[in-house]
Amino acid sequence: ARELLGPIFDERGPLDSLPMVDPEERVTLPIVDQEQYRRNMASFGIDNFGKIGGRCLLNQIGVGRAPETWVRNAKQFIAAWSDGVGKRADDWKATTVHRRIYVFAEYHFASTLRPMAPLLEGTSFQLNGLRSDPETARRPYLCAVPLPISKWVDRTLCAEFQLLTEVCEMVNRTGIELTSPELRRSVYGVLHMYLSEPSCVSCVGSMKQFQTLFPGVDFYVECSSVVEPLMARTELNLEAQRAGHARGIAVGQAPGGPAAGGEAA
Repeated sequence: ARELLGPIFDERGPLDSLPMVDPEERVTLPIVDQEQYRRNMASFGIDNFGKIGGRCLLNQIGVGRAPETWVRNAKQFIAAWSDGVGKRADDWKATTVHRRIYVFAEYHFASTLRPMAPLLEGTSFQLNGLRSDPETARRPYLCAVPLPISKWVDRTLCAEFQLLTEVCEMVNRTGIELTSPELRRSVYGVLHMYLSEPSCVSCVGSMKQFQTLFPGVDFYVECSSVVEPLMARTELNLEAQRAGHARGIAVGQAPGGPAAGGEAA
């Protein structure tokens, strides 16, 4: 029917949802030369630039600062998580407050090939450490590298790396084959991320790789103060001290003084 109607109406007929691309245009993933990339990252000589240095580095690679309104909403989510799942006794990662590193992200993606419908929208929350899906590590979308100081740390376990890999996988499942530059470049939108601590050099590199995969996506990141993760531990210590103080009073012992009924020295 299309062949018959085409010459009459000079139309090509309905467009495919995703256009056919030349199979020869496929590229391998990750998009970096892994050996050269490792050497370049090691040449920094450090693992982390800190909050200020990390912000300068993100500015250099074109990652903007997340809006304050969005950051406030992200912090509200983190607070709700800490009061709920974060205090579950059966979640060993959640109850390990010291050095609990996390990332919260919100994304809204569309494609020029599907102008009338969103491609991917949602939020993700990721802790560092063991993966909920071990298969994620086998998907070569991004490249993580060991760093010179903590060289034995597996950087694929970083919260930022796991989250960005997860987003890549979700985009891939929508039909945007990541080995096709044409399909990847059709993706546009915005990605916001809130980090509990400054990203290591490996994770900053992962952000740049993500930018290269999806040049049409605006990327914004904000990092909490390096004091904030430590404050959780401090608050727990103060709470334990207050509880001990209350117990001491309950048994008749004044803080720092002799037990009730005893004689002064």
